Amino acid sequence: MAMRGRKSLGIAFGNRSLQVAEINTSASGSQLVKSAEFLFGEGDSLSDPLKLGKTLAAFLKQNGFSARQAVAGVPAQWLMLKEKLLPPAAPAAVANMLRIQAERDFSMEPGALALDYIGGRAGGASARANEGTPAVLIAVLSERVERIRLLAKSAGLQLQIITATALVLGAAAQRPQILYIGANGVELAMQGSNGVPLLRYICPASTIQNCNGKPAMLALAGEVRRAMHLQKSGLQSSAITLVDDLGIAPEMCKELALALAEQTGEPPEGESWLKAFGVAGMSADPALSLSNGPALSLSNGAHAAGCAALALCAVRPDLAGVDFIHSRLKVKPPSKFNSKAIWGTVAALIFLGAALWLFLDEEQSAAEVAELQQKRDEMKDSVEIAKSFISRMGTTRTWYDRRPDYLECMRTITLCFPADKRVWTSGLSMHDDMHGVLSGHAMDEKSILEVLDKLKSSKAVTEIKLLNMHGSGIKKTDISFAIGFVYVGAG
Repeated sequence: MAMRGRKSLGIAFGNRSLQVAEINTSASGSQLVKSAEFLFGEGDSLSDPLKLGKTLAAFLKQNGFSARQAVAGVPAQWLMLKEKLLPPAAPAAVANMLRIQAERDFSMEPGALALDYIGGRAGGASARANEGTPAVLIAVLSERVERIRLLAKSAGLQLQIITATALVLGAAAQRPQILYIGANGVELAMQGSNGVPLLRYICPASTIQNCNGKPAMLALAGEVRRAMHLQKSGLQSSAITLVDDLGIAPEMCKELALALAEQTGEPPEGESWLKAFGVAGMSADPALSLSNGPALSLSNGAHAAGCAALALCAVRPDLAGVDFIHSRLKVKPPSKFNSKAIWGTVAALIFLGAALWLFLDEEQSAAEVAELQQKRDEMKDSVEIAKSFISRMGTTRTWYDRRPDYLECMRTITLCFPADKRVWTSGLSMHDDMHGVLSGHAMDEKSILEVLDKLKSSKAVTEIKLLNMHGSGIKKTDISFAIGFVYVGAG
């Protein structure tokens, strides 16, 4: 008798759409059943997840999706990443260290972020003597995670994992670099030389949809090469596998592949895998093979790589890498019999003993107690006012006691931009040694030079270098530029 398959749903989240895929897994492998794109209506938004969940439930029913178990993936644009080197320590100690570093690195309250990390396993192949174990700390706004959970619950889905779409895609594909073109933008999933996967957001989807021929593809390839070059830990390989979930024209896909091959020095990999996810013009077998697991077969023309890989996480949780629902950095609720409870009991016993002593000595000290009570009542209002003032001052003090240099650097750079909106920034990367690269676009070269002159006149920034300045190829009036600098502070 044939075994009945297990159905699961993968949902790739974007700012204004969801890509959904359903797979059926059996002993013979995993088969893509169907896929679809759910576009938000004019009044729909993730800020109202209960309403949007009901609309999604109707969409799933109308399109014949029957799976209830779901895995959600968020785009790289929503994530914050920080590479770390961890000392040899127990998992609990590593988690505590990363939580503390997250407060410093991301400059946000701990409750505002959902955290997890990749790597950091002591004794792994990527660990080096006296250098620590490599890991990547990943954060996303807790508000977004909670909204995804509420949306899934409202849609009647059993949400198992919330992870990063491109990371899952890279793990499932087993390729060193994946250039993922999805509805929410272009993302680059990389495999570092230390064995830890990395993720970078390249550009929005509109850049691909509105591009015009070979020059635009060369510009996009340049952005990808720059992201690979700026990777501190180095990469295992410069070869790239292109995955198209947006459905761009085959000739544009070919131009991008040629541009990547020209700039990286290696031809794009995985032509059979390209066909499996809907890139026309390939002739190999359309199947994605997973180590120690089933193969995923996709029909030609199905642009569902991201959400299909997410659906596989329901049967292969190890593909997720990070899980913001079951994070290793999630703070566990305190035990009922922790040290605070014990010390509280001791304090209560001391208080009862003192109260008994006061009761027995009441006749001797009645006058003194009455006087103290009167003073306490007179000071009550003053104490409340003082407590309120201290609380307000304590809230603002953190802006100055722990104000990060990165925030001061961003303020300095912002003040160097004119107010006429003829020049704007598209990216700012910073390293721990305060070396940074500012990239952006302008409507003319004069505006770029004005920004460069203002940066040079600032005492807080040194080693100003104009790395490049050329037409972006997307709009004839746009000029892209990149400026290198070192932030030394205002002194």
